[in-house]
Amino acid sequence: MDRMLTNLLALILIIVFLAGAAFATTYYVAPNGSDDEEHGTSCEMGFATIQYGIDSASNGDTVVICEGTYTGDGNRDLDTKGKSITITGTDPNDPDVVANTVINCQGAPQGKPPVPANNHRGFYIHSGEDNDCVIQGLTIRNGYVDKDNCIGGGILCENSYPTIRKCVIEACGAAGGGGLYIDNSYLEDDPNIVLISDCIIKNNFSTVGTSPGVNGAGINIVDAIVTIIDCTITGNSATGSPLTQHGGGIDCVWSLVTISRCTISDNSCGAIPPSPDCHSWTGGGIFAVGGVLNLDDCIISGNKAAAGGGGIFWQDTWKGNVAQYWYKATIKNCRIEDNNSNNSVNSKGAGIRIEWNASYTPTKLKLINCNITGNNADVQGGGVYSICEDNTEPNLGIFNCTIADNNAAGNPNGKNAYLDTYSRTIIKDSILWCDNNVPLYVENNATVDVSYSDIKGGWEGMGNISSDPGFKDPCNGDYHLEADSLCIDAGDPNEPTDPNIYNPYEPNEKDLDSEDRVANGDCKGGAVVDMGADEFAYYYIGDFDDECDVDFVDFAIMALYWLQNQPLVDIAPPPDGDGIVDVRDLKILCENWLAGK
Repeated sequence: MDRMLTNLLALILIIVFLAGAAFATTYYVAPNGSDDEEHGTSCEMGFATIQYGIDSASNGDTVVICEGTYTGDGNRDLDTKGKSITITGTDPNDPDVVANTVINCQGAPQGKPPVPANNHRGFYIHSGEDNDCVIQGLTIRNGYVDKDNCIGGGILCENSYPTIRKCVIEACGAAGGGGLYIDNSYLEDDPNIVLISDCIIKNNFSTVGTSPGVNGAGINIVDAIVTIIDCTITGNSATGSPLTQHGGGIDCVWSLVTISRCTISDNSCGAIPPSPDCHSWTGGGIFAVGGVLNLDDCIISGNKAAAGGGGIFWQDTWKGNVAQYWYKATIKNCRIEDNNSNNSVNSKGAGIRIEWNASYTPTKLKLINCNITGNNADVQGGGVYSICEDNTEPNLGIFNCTIADNNAAGNPNGKNAYLDTYSRTIIKDSILWCDNNVPLYVENNATVDVSYSDIKGGWEGMGNISSDPGFKDPCNGDYHLEADSLCIDAGDPNEPTDPNIYNPYEPNEKDLDSEDRVANGDCKGGAVVDMGADEFAYYYIGDFDDECDVDFVDFAIMALYWLQNQPLVDIAPPPDGDGIVDVRDLKILCENWLAGK
């Protein structure tokens, strides 16, 4: 009887679920529509305003925004009202359709008196929405806010967790979060995240308005858990405040932020005109204070900040309700290139500037598999600048990084890395190189432990060398290793080491190009990790014995498995073979015969 009752309840739940799915409704909004019950059924018979479509929808429904430009009340300051609905353009996968599906907020700063500011944004999401509230395939343009805390010019998200994907947010402005502002007052064990994916956040601005500071021209994140994937954040600018101007691209404060496969380029922060002594104009690409920052497989390039951190600024500022172990950052598989820090006596760390308040936080920052090249600072540390209040434990780890050809006009030494007061740094399996001057400089009670690294001019430590690393074409930004580089297989032969806070290696670790991190690049003995971000490896089709050539030994291995199913030698047709070793595989072996060193 109990079993029958259980089965009956399960059947009822399935029926209820299927019924809900079957009765989900799609509503349409069109530029020439009408807000009445007779409309909303197609692009030809759509509602006139997006808000009317949202108000008509229930959980699980979809509101389709047909191509066109939407303006005026009902098409801006949109409120999703806590609903789990999808608000979408007709084809989010077609960039042309997205570009032609426009919410024009028609916001504008205050003009000459008596012209007031025109305060309007695209969306206000604030009623506990979760990831099932989806906004996708839309262009949000010309939002502007300089009242009600002056935040969120394009989208304002408070205490909610929507999914925003395949949208363009452009030409929007506010003092905080010109494009997008997120404030969720998260707890440390909060499982909810805001997800932003495949979006373009461009040409937004943070300006003074009625706020004393300007932050996060592209995206401003405060007390939130946010994941940003496959986005382009470019051309955003935070300027105009005499106090604080930071986070031209992204501004993160006391948050857990993961950024993957993104391009963050040509963003800026700094006064106009510049002030020579300002400390607060930092983080042209990314500004991160406190919390956790995970940055993976990103390009950070062409960004500018007056007072340091042209590419990235990171500081471990303390917040009382956040556990100390939350203050950390991992920057991995990233290219930090051609960023600038200028116009201030504090123009230090054009690639990345790191500041520590270690008197109360055991913080850690790791740089792994990164190229930090071509950055330019007016004062010190063109590539990396690190400074700490007071500390006795290591706080910065640099592993398998290539830090080369950066510049610091104010100090000919330490152009690549400048380690200042009490900074405690470990550098391992890395390359620090420049044509002239000293690439690494340490002063004011800072310390550094360097091992298995190539340092121009040499450096004391286990396994260090001072040899031209043999970059392929550094003048054109190609820092891959040539086949005769002495950095190949010259890293720590004992890697991977025991797991600890400074072990950068994980199972199946990849290099900057997503190739196997530990490879037998010099074909001598076993595989050893290379120095730098690039792991050099020969690969020839038919090299079955991993000896970097195709010869009679490989032919014998193929013969051993003739007419068998052996994936090792089943090479035809590429890439995965056909399940049998036969004449087709032999043909490819012959085509590569005697290939190798």
